[in-house]
Amino acid sequence: MLKTLQKIGDNFPYCLVIVDNTDKLRPCVYANQKFSENTGFDHNFVVGKNLSFLQGKLTDIETVLFMKKCFKEGVSCVQDIVNYKKDGTPFLNRLLMLPFGDKGRDYYLGFQNDITKEKGLDYSNESLKSIKDSEVKHVVNNSLAIIFGVLASESYRKSNPEQAAMELEKAFETILDYILKIESLSDFENFKYI
Repeated sequence: MLKTLQKIGDNFPYCLVIVDNTDKLRPCVYANQKFSENTGFDHNFVVGKNLSFLQGKLTDIETVLFMKKCFKEGVSCVQDIVNYKKDGTPFLNRLLMLPFGDKGRDYYLGFQNDITKEKGLDYSNESLKSIKDSEVKHVVNNSLAIIFGVLASESYRKSNPEQAAMELEKAFETILDYILKIESLSDFENFKYI
């Protein structure tokens, strides 16, 4: 599944990273080309490192601690966090973290989206912190079922590779387009996967 996600991520139109949650240092094991384009950090620099190198002066420590807690508990979350590009430019990153793997939380998919133009760097993260793992999973359940169902079906991927790729991309885009727009739990309650 990990290798399939990496293949899909190479052509994926959003920033996608995969973090190894079985290692206490939580190194990045994959970062797609879009991540490199948006942050300026080359894939070779990123892989093997904890993504905390994206943090800096304006990064809220409470958000960092909250995300560490999510990793430790193996739960999903959506967070806005100020990160930094390689050239030192800060940006507001809307991050969706989703655990997956044999034990359910061996790895994390991280979808990153620069929302600085829409929100600026002055933001409040409290309403997003109140969104629970079960609520995130409820919202993205149908989309994730498609994603992981297609990934798990090797025969389908081999017999219909173009269709499988299209379904995966549609599911990812549906999740991310919605995640970019949410502001609170009430926004989650209105989600419908089409």
